[in-house]
Amino acid sequence: MPSDQFERAQRRRETREADHKDRGVASVAQVRYARVSTRKARMIADLVRGKRVDEAMSMLKFTHRPSIVPAVERLLKCAVAGVDRHAHSSPEELYIGRMWVDSAGMLKRWRPRAFGRAARIRKRMCHISLELVERP
Repeated sequence: MPSDQFERAQRRRETREADHKDRGVASVAQVRYARVSTRKARMIADLVRGKRVDEAMSMLKFTHRPSIVPAVERLLKCAVAGVDRHAHSSPEELYIGRMWVDSAGMLKRWRPRAFGRAARIRKRMCHISLELVERP
């Protein structure tokens, strides 16, 4: 049984690598369980998707979204650091190909309300994934 799981994982990995090579993916990075809502993260993802790396970094510098901008900047720097220098040209020539945001779990808290009741507070989290490609 464990060898069967290993073989399936190996096939998935090979398929993913072949898919990345076909699309010209230079690097992949992701942030998991970012403490920001999916809606806020998608606004920034829509803003920088399809832009060059240096252009996206300068856009993030002047965007006032204090909850999500630091996480996306770290993600972009991580993706640039993961680029294979021998196979690709300079990292500044890369574009943000795909960037997607998925919802993660949520922290549930309680807030006291009138007449002894309680209201639920949902602190949402998200996963942010990013692919750098050679051309848009």
